[in-house]
Amino acid sequence: MKAKPAFHRRTFLKPVHRTTEFCSTCHKVHIPSEVTKYKDFLRGQNHYDPFLLSAASGHGARSFYYPPVAQRSCAGCHMPLRSSGDFGARIFEAPTS
Repeated sequence: MKAKPAFHRRTFLKPVHRTTEFCSTCHKVHIPSEVTKYKDFLRGQNHYDPFLLSAASGHGARSFYYPPVAQRSCAGCHMPLRSSGDFGARIFEAPTS
């Protein structure tokens, strides 16, 4: 990453990586019976459905509170942008060679 930061950014920081659907691949999971030896389907963590049903997403019909602006992703509340001096937070320009 330090050798080619622009390449890393183009490869791993695509718009799809900032969507709730991308987050849901890990945050809405089931555990198959081959792992549990218990049932056909066992729900693991599920953070995606509660987000969609909440007022924060702008889709929750039963919510009693709506924020001024709906969040487009989980990161809007849980990982807001902050200034940082870390190497990964620096803006690097692609070389023009």
